[in-house]
Amino acid sequence: MEKAMKNISLQPRFKFNTIGLFTPDNKVTVDFYTKVFGFTTDWDEKQPNEEMTLDSLR
Repeated sequence: MEKAMKNISLQPRFKFNTIGLFTPDNKVTVDFYTKVFGFTTDWDEKQPNEEMTLDSLR
């Protein structure tokens, strides 16, 4: 068992950097992601879509 565990890679099999979310209230969603996770945005609260970033995530 111990030998088998040494062969397990801790590297991710894939990576992604962009996801899309559809929400009924963009203001609440932006507030949550910026305050809880630290995403940044320049959304003006008027546009129907916003883009947030955190390091390499978008």
